[in-house]
Amino acid sequence: RLCSDNRKSAVLSKEFVEQSGIKFVEKSAGQDTLFGWELIAKANCGGFNGEAHIIYYADRADSITNEVNISYFEKKLILEKEQVKFLKETGVFEVYKDKRFSIFMNDWYLVKLSMVKTEDRARSLEILKEICDLYNFNLNRYIEN
Repeated sequence: RLCSDNRKSAVLSKEFVEQSGIKFVEKSAGQDTLFGWELIAKANCGGFNGEAHIIYYADRADSITNEVNISYFEKKLILEKEQVKFLKETGVFEVYKDKRFSIFMNDWYLVKLSMVKTEDRARSLEILKEICDLYNFNLNRYIEN
């Protein structure tokens, strides 16, 4: 069970996590968000408040979110494939596609793309095209040639 106490923290029972079968997507990047979505989707109860509290260590020198190269985009593609499965299984694929994907593409992926070395750009674009294909979008919608 997912429950929230009045100190604005979440408590997960070990049994719930084990029985749910939810696992981090191996060899991917950004799997913490999908893991959280899956927990919420499978929980029988939960509590939320109006405040967001998160400690995010992306500023570490060794964080995957800071090392932007072909490997980063390959790891994101692994995650996106699993995310699409989850979104379809839970019936929210179209909502995510219509309301969130473009925001994420513009505010995250294209920012990351601007950080890759010139020699990594072509392959990174190929991977972004594959990600767009998962959502039935054309990459040209987001970039200028």
